[in-house]
Amino acid sequence: MALWLDRWRERAARKAEEEDLLRAFHRSLIVNLRIITSLKATLAEKGKKIPTTQVDVGVADAILPRFAQVSTDIQLTTLLAIFRHQLHLLNRRLDHLADVAHQPLDAHDPLADIIRVERLGHMATSIRLRYPRP
Repeated sequence: MALWLDRWRERAARKAEEEDLLRAFHRSLIVNLRIITSLKATLAEKGKKIPTTQVDVGVADAILPRFAQVSTDIQLTTLLAIFRHQLHLLNRRLDHLADVAHQPLDAHDPLADIIRVERLGHMATSIRLRYPRP
């Protein structure tokens, strides 16, 4: 009986921790979706503004390993890992976009500006298509 009670307490503690981690991940998801929505709006503007914000990957990086240890839901853990990976990819694309946007232009080469604007347009379109509105 004591062993059964101990296992029941342990399962209850794991379940409570799993729910806490899921709540934290959910809050992080909401924040990141808001950031992505504002990024899409910035990229869609005709002035070709370059976004200077990034998505928040820190919470997902901190939560996912512990969630994988506690949870028995493999499918949910896999989906959260994929979401985390996509956030990292989006940050890399935004870094690259900002890097390309701030490269100095050669004033003597009129094609350099055209090529730069074309690349920025393609990169912005790629980000918009890859991360459609929820």
